[in-house]
Amino acid sequence: MAVLSIAVLACAVGFFIGSVGVGGILLIPPLAFLGDVSIHEASATALFTFFFTGVYGTWLFQRRGSIEWRIAAPVCVGSVLFSYLGA
Repeated sequence: MAVLSIAVLACAVGFFIGSVGVGGILLIPPLAFLGDVSIHEASATALFTFFFTGVYGTWLFQRRGSIEWRIAAPVCVGSVLFSYLGA
């Protein structure tokens, strides 16, 4: 039953993230409490799921020519570097 609850909450959170842009922080508490995992594991799981939506969203925006790579590339490099250092 916990897996079904997590799936329903994940769909609801995904809907809210996609429609109004609320943060994915909403996914972490259900994963921690219903999935019986630590906050660290729940955070890592939520971040892993964002990878797929990020790649798909980037592809869609790139296809429309909406990404200014001259600006985006240094931001991406900096975020990768400092997220690694921060973790």
